[in-house]
Amino acid sequence: MGKLSRLNQVQRIFSFGAVLMDELPIGRNIGGSPFNFAYYTHLSQVATLLISAVGNDHDGKDIIDFLKQIGMPLKWVRTLPDYPTGNVRVVLDDLTKLPSYIVRENTAYDYITETPDDCRDSIIYYGSSDQRSPTTRNTLKAYLEKSRDQAITFCDLNLRPPFYNASIVNECLSQADILKVSEDELNEVGKILKLPFSKESDLVDHLHKQFAIELTLVTKGPLGATVYPKSSHPITVKAPIIDPIADTVGAGDAFSARFLIAAIRGLDTERCLVHAVELASEICRHPGAIVPISKVPTHLRALKVCRSE
Repeated sequence: MGKLSRLNQVQRIFSFGAVLMDELPIGRNIGGSPFNFAYYTHLSQVATLLISAVGNDHDGKDIIDFLKQIGMPLKWVRTLPDYPTGNVRVVLDDLTKLPSYIVRENTAYDYITETPDDCRDSIIYYGSSDQRSPTTRNTLKAYLEKSRDQAITFCDLNLRPPFYNASIVNECLSQADILKVSEDELNEVGKILKLPFSKESDLVDHLHKQFAIELTLVTKGPLGATVYPKSSHPITVKAPIIDPIADTVGAGDAFSARFLIAAIRGLDTERCLVHAVELASEICRHPGAIVPISKVPTHLRALKVCRSE
């Protein structure tokens, strides 16, 4: 299966993009999809480095202190005194608990300029929502191009209006070995790229052929998720019933992290998907994207998956 045959050789994960402060109904919480993803891979005992930037302000200092507290390396997290730390106000739908976002612009993570040179035996995680500024977009583009033969790339598309267009979507997909989208995002990709497919499997198959994507993950909220390997049949796993749902913030990021960790540890594709759906569902029981590991049930807390499982 191309580059994905090297998943069991992965030693490091680089997560590119925003670390910011979420303003939730429950209060302030550190967030940003790249950070949320990195948080769960870091807890899984795979070396994880966040490539991001914060401001020299109260939020930035709180973020740095938290990263130190959990032992996440700071090597590629820059403090930029000329820009504020990213900030997002999260508004939850009263019925579905689905979030909408009010995002501060022109913040530190819009000015990421440095990336690692050595990406051998690694995964690079990225998305579209961190590319709203030319500076960070160009940095990511150059990083992915120079790492193309060294690293496995994971695109968690994360479409956030108005911070994407056809050019950004095309660039994201063209660099992806693994693509993760929600059902709604997949439909939006079809529309924005003007693709004439109404059936999910046909659209995914077209994307695999056009962009050389090796595997696509489609999340479906309470219905679970489907994985489409390029070389075999799709697999769907249903989500457990969660009642009550606190919110869905960060569930998709946890899903991505858990799927990759299980794949790195050598589980088959279906078991990887089961693990991902279980953790994402559990995250929905708790408010905010970052759930303290002590609040996660024991069988999900041990994210270091055994090959023999």
